[in-house]
Amino acid sequence: MALLHFNRANTLSELARLTEALAAYDRALTVEPDNIDMRNNRGNARLEAGDATGASDDFRRMIAAAPGDARGYNGFGQTLQEQGGYAEAARQYERAVMLEPAFADARHNLTLVRLYLRDFSGAWPEYEYRCAPGGYRNSMRRQLPSVELFERLPRWG
Repeated sequence: MALLHFNRANTLSELARLTEALAAYDRALTVEPDNIDMRNNRGNARLEAGDATGASDDFRRMIAAAPGDARGYNGFGQTLQEQGGYAEAARQYERAVMLEPAFADARHNLTLVRLYLRDFSGAWPEYEYRCAPGGYRNSMRRQLPSVELFERLPRWG
């Protein structure tokens, strides 16, 4: 039964029907509260819906249940980044990359927060790694072109 709700939630999430997706994730997690895949996907949906606090709870619980799963650190880093905690977000992304060096999302997120923190010497190697042929597995939903990456940065006087 949990798998049915989980699959429905994933489909609804992909369709950007986040309120319905979150309700389906809740039903799935009621049946299997320790399922880290369900927790990860609900955390991502919560982030997409603008609920960084709820997403943070999901990713913290995921880290507690599966400390060797890089997705939990990446997701938790995203919640911190969303709330302006760039330095702590960078530490979470670094943990994710330590666990899974080829984790594209974590490397991308690490690059962004290092740029936000004006740590250009730390960001550049991550950016170069991202651009290298075969540098990492492509787990991102879509790759951001270089121009878009830099357009997302805050403007400094």
